[in-house]
Amino acid sequence: MKAHTKYILVLMSIVLLASCGSQGTTSETNISKTTNLEINNENMVQTGSKVAVHYTGTLTDGTKFDSSLDRGTPLEFTAGTGQMIPGFDAGVMGMEVGDKKTLTLAPAQAYGEYDESRTETVTRENLASFEAAGFKLEVGEKIPTQFGTLKITSVDEENITLDLNHELAGKTLIFDVELVEIKK
Repeated sequence: MKAHTKYILVLMSIVLLASCGSQGTTSETNISKTTNLEINNENMVQTGSKVAVHYTGTLTDGTKFDSSLDRGTPLEFTAGTGQMIPGFDAGVMGMEVGDKKTLTLAPAQAYGEYDESRTETVTRENLASFEAAGFKLEVGEKIPTQFGTLKITSVDEENITLDLNHELAGKTLIFDVELVEIKK
């Protein structure tokens, strides 16, 4: 055997023995290297990937609350940057174009738990512009704001109480997702 070949065989044996150990940092390093190889695959979703997905969102009772298919346009976002609810963002990681997946998200991975204390009472005068725009300021009605849609929970002559929770807070959400595109 040539000296060069012997050197390569010895080096490969050392690497093989080091990777077979069950303790120590060598094993952890190898796992990290494997993970990095997967993350660098540009054919699968990773942090920073600009993606397009079709999805249908339902509640556990089967009620559909949203669907990109109904609009005929896929949802586009940058994965891993907080543009989406945490469970949806994490759920698309590693998908490849054409993959389909069902994500079941507990409230903590979606819009959070419902918090009864998250209400705000404002004067009727502060919401006069909504009334002028045709919104009814009655219990159960919803008004759109820059913070999302707020539900009116209480009304009297002078004040209106608004529920600040997201309308899907406290609910388990199910998303059927299909990765349509990874934009380069």
